[in-house]
Amino acid sequence: DNNVSGDLYDYYTSENDTSLDGLGIFDVSGHGIPAGLMTILATGIITQQFLAGVQQSRSMTSVLEEINKTYIKEKVNLENYITGLLFRFSGFNNKDICSVEFANAGHPYPLIYDSEKDEAIELRPDNPEKQYGIIGVEGLDVSFPPVSFRMKPNDIILCFTDGITDARNREEDSFSKKKLATLLKAHKNLPAALLVKAIISEFEFFTNGRKPDDDITLIVLKRNKSGDYIEEI
Repeated sequence: DNNVSGDLYDYYTSENDTSLDGLGIFDVSGHGIPAGLMTILATGIITQQFLAGVQQSRSMTSVLEEINKTYIKEKVNLENYITGLLFRFSGFNNKDICSVEFANAGHPYPLIYDSEKDEAIELRPDNPEKQYGIIGVEGLDVSFPPVSFRMKPNDIILCFTDGITDARNREEDSFSKKKLATLLKAHKNLPAALLVKAIISEFEFFTNGRKPDDDITLIVLKRNKSGDYIEEI
């Protein structure tokens, strides 16, 4: 739609841009220019609330709840909503471990490749039933429980919007999250940039020229050794 998207993502870095403090990926309902305009509104709210939350040492759960309240207030009576993930990353400790906290507002669960277990799995809360609700619906009860884990060297996080997993080929088969997990594990040794290219190449082969019905966003974060950085694209 003339390069107007309802998907949005952003990286949050420290003041001197030497470390990655956070990541957000969100999907605004609707298509075209209306969704694009709401994306602009949402981007400002999300950035402001994330930075304030970090300064005040609030959880990502609390930040998403505040984003929900502010977005409902500022969008007035427009009928749209947002799903999304919000991550915060710690610095490396003396055991070369990076702690990660995130919360999910009705978005597809991200995937993680665990380098020690050699498996790609979904990142879910311990009790998924306690996670419910989305951003932007007045009167809707929401619960965005925090998920915390430690990220080791060569671990990989893969975030995406449902435009990629819901896309179908000419036989009406969906690309699916299972296929994404298989590709993540198969290309685990690639740098982040090349891993994204490998997945997109498989996606284009699968859809065989069929235009997706929704916007597509794909993000790969690969943990390097301490002293380096979390590589992103």
